[in-house]
Amino acid sequence: MGENPHKTVLEKADFCSPVCPGLRFDQNGRNLCKILQGHKKDADYIRLVVLEVKREKRREIGGLILILVIALAVRILYLYQFSQLPDWTHLTVDNNYHLNWARNMAEGNWLGDTTYFRAPLYIFVLALIIKLAGVSLWVFRIFGLMIGLATTILVYQTSRFYSGIRAARLASLLYAFFPIVIYFESELLLDSFFTFLLLAAWYLTLRAARSRTRLSLFIAGLVWGLSAITRPTSLLLLPLSLWPVIRKNGSSLRVALKNSLTLLAGAVIIVGLVATRNLVIASDPVLIASQAGINLYIGNNPNADGVSAGLEEPLGLNWRISDIAYEAENQVGRDLKPGEVSNFWRSRALAWITENPVEAGQLYLAKLSYFFSNLEFSNNRSLGRFLDLFPFFKYNPLGFGLLLLIAAIGFVASRKLRPELMPVAVMIILYAAGIALFFVTSRFRLPVIPFMLILGSSAIGMTWSQIVKRKWWILTAGVPAALLAFVPLAPTIHGTPSMDYISRGLTRYAHGDYPTALRIFEEGRGIDSTFPEINLNCGAACVRLGKTDSASYYFSQEIKFNPQRNAAYTNLASLHLLNDQPEQALSLARQSVELRPFDINANLILIRAAAVSEQISDDYLLQITDSTIARTDQELEVLLESGIALLKRGDPANSEKVLRAALVSPPPPIETDDFAFDRNFRHSQKNRQLLTASAHYQLSYLLGLNGRYSDAVYQAGRAIELDSSRTEAYVNLISGYLALGERGKADSVLSLAERKFPGNALLQRFR
Repeated sequence: MGENPHKTVLEKADFCSPVCPGLRFDQNGRNLCKILQGHKKDADYIRLVVLEVKREKRREIGGLILILVIALAVRILYLYQFSQLPDWTHLTVDNNYHLNWARNMAEGNWLGDTTYFRAPLYIFVLALIIKLAGVSLWVFRIFGLMIGLATTILVYQTSRFYSGIRAARLASLLYAFFPIVIYFESELLLDSFFTFLLLAAWYLTLRAARSRTRLSLFIAGLVWGLSAITRPTSLLLLPLSLWPVIRKNGSSLRVALKNSLTLLAGAVIIVGLVATRNLVIASDPVLIASQAGINLYIGNNPNADGVSAGLEEPLGLNWRISDIAYEAENQVGRDLKPGEVSNFWRSRALAWITENPVEAGQLYLAKLSYFFSNLEFSNNRSLGRFLDLFPFFKYNPLGFGLLLLIAAIGFVASRKLRPELMPVAVMIILYAAGIALFFVTSRFRLPVIPFMLILGSSAIGMTWSQIVKRKWWILTAGVPAALLAFVPLAPTIHGTPSMDYISRGLTRYAHGDYPTALRIFEEGRGIDSTFPEINLNCGAACVRLGKTDSASYYFSQEIKFNPQRNAAYTNLASLHLLNDQPEQALSLARQSVELRPFDINANLILIRAAAVSEQISDDYLLQITDSTIARTDQELEVLLESGIALLKRGDPANSEKVLRAALVSPPPPIETDDFAFDRNFRHSQKNRQLLTASAHYQLSYLLGLNGRYSDAVYQAGRAIELDSSRTEAYVNLISGYLALGERGKADSVLSLAERKFPGNALLQRFR
């Protein structure tokens, strides 16, 4: 036989025929058929191959669509069952933060106010959804569902790239059914979105390395940058993306360098935009976000357990951004930017590691074992209890341990049989090593699940073929993986049971079901009556139920067991005010402020108690209001409360000064606002509008008393514009018009008010 005259053409074509493995052709075969026009027999053969490939492609697409339909059905079923539970509307701490930050963006504050505390891209996406569809948990969770489906497709495509269609189907099907994946897709957390972007960046890098076009490499770099501004952890993995780029360019160092720089340029542009924004907005040279320092300290301090996001007492699990900033500024002795606060906590963590190398090393190894453990870790909700509410999850065998088992076998198999999969294994190990520097939770492990499935699914087919060939040694890789996943190599940490009771009770409390909330809190108290905030929450539920004596008891117990925490002092002071005991309230409020000087609630109670205390002179009250305003950084609510207190004490001049300051008080930076973590965001646009309306109303009342009727009318009108539900503002406006002799305007406002508030006694006096 002579040499095939078309050998060179066939070798340079794009795809390989499954029916004729040695034959390569372009996407539709037309180019080859044109080249072979003088060789009809060969051209006809090519056409047959193309037809077969098209049929195979249709079968492949049909299989992928079936997997997506299954994934969609499972997720819709979960969302429906989830929507029937009280937990549906009770967002946990980070969920609230993301939602409130996104709403603030959607209201126009796109660039923000200070250094990003967390990476911003996921928040930008939520804000765009709010602009398009409004605030809807269904919409947010359907978006998460779509991200899950998109990630399923990427799992398929990436696995197919490495190991073929059969492995791709297995990997994507397992991802479609993976319980913890489905759970986090419906949470307003960035982890599922980050998982999608990280896998997309890796897949596009593989494709770009094959095509070797600068544009595809640049686009891959852009996606790496997007993943970094979703979670900066991906910067740790970015150098690994150069592996396939360099390998595909053989020995050409110049080409490899150019292509690597092209990819890195895309990532640098995206990250550079965020770094520039931090520098321009906050004059703070932070690359992406300022959270890294405190996260490092959380995972490396004398009380760290490797899985809890808590700090030393009195901060514990409920620490706030203001707490860590206050501690850092108190130690340094000056105001600090968020980046400087992060540096402070990073230095403290590194100092502890340096001073305690053995303990730090043991803790790091423990965190690595937790990362690969079959246990699930969460700081806000008991995942085991919650997932057991859904039969599909409860009886689903897929978990991190089983995944580690097959991934380990895949790692060993790829090392010997398919070396191109080695970067996937390295990525998993490198990511785990990076997370273990901080602390481990289930959602932090989410991004490695697709890569472990890609590694493991390809191994199943290879392992079976090797067993047939009596190369059973590959299976031995599962032994250490099983030990790591299912045998506790470090102290087993299941979370704090009382914390789960607090979380469940707060869900009921948020829905107004105070009896059930109290019952759940008391069950948690029965497990550990000294646990921080368990007595506090029992007392709060009792207040709602009108059981003030019981509430007082629980608050006193909270103070007894956790005397360095201030919330119980504040709550107990409020009870004393309700019981007309201002002196006791004043004493407790002072203790609360001493423990946490910047706490808004504590300062509000202090002002209210001082205003009615007979021991506080007018001059001393002015000193108290000035100090509370300074401690809370011109907080609008504190200014308003101070103005009211001074007015009641007969100090209109200072009251007016404070109330006018309230009208121009700026909101705190959304990125570091502690109240953004709460369900009822205290500094939301709506809440601030209501408080500003109150300040206008108080000013109108004060000005009316002083005979400044024109200004009083203006202030009353502004109060009504901002809050039309305030009857007293209409009364002030009518009174102002009457004082100015404008009876027609007064009657017009009165008619409007009577239609809005029929039968109101305050309005009847004008008739």
